[in-house]
Amino acid sequence: MGFHLVSEGEAIVGFEDIGELLERFVEFVGEPPMTYLSRWRLQLAARLLETSRKTVQEIASDVGYESEPAFNRAFKREFGDPPARYRRQRERVRSTLTDARS
Repeated sequence: MGFHLVSEGEAIVGFEDIGELLERFVEFVGEPPMTYLSRWRLQLAARLLETSRKTVQEIASDVGYESEPAFNRAFKREFGDPPARYRRQRERVRSTLTDARS
């Protein structure tokens, strides 16, 4: 009885090569893993902008960006506004809703 050496990816998820794993990911999720991860990180950042008092720089770091300018560009690409403007607009909407309920 011999040993069968397998790659780390095959051992972990049962795929023979990374290409097969990437194809299956796109098939099930609808986008490549790095695109999915980037979008997820930016959605997490948007939630932090809405719910925390952290600075944009702190949030950028929290979601894995080493550069605030790179974070600002990626955030604007995803949401149409830079993070600080996004936060201000959300605060205005929240304030308007609160005033309407009073």
